[in-house]
Amino acid sequence: MLRQRGVVVVITTTPRWQGRSFGINILEAVLVAYAGLGRALTPDELGGLVDVVQLKPEVVHLSE
Repeated sequence: MLRQRGVVVVITTTPRWQGRSFGINILEAVLVAYAGLGRALTPDELGGLVDVVQLKPEVVHLSE
């Protein structure tokens, strides 16, 4: 459907692992558990962990 409407690239907010895409709430929970602080993380802390574990969005080129 997206190709039919002229979309050539789709960029998600989350990566795909082993063929599955997880919701951002699940990824946030994983990062909170990984941090081991027993509390919600601040946006800066989350951003830092995203960099540490190298989470990247999925980029899908629909023209291929």
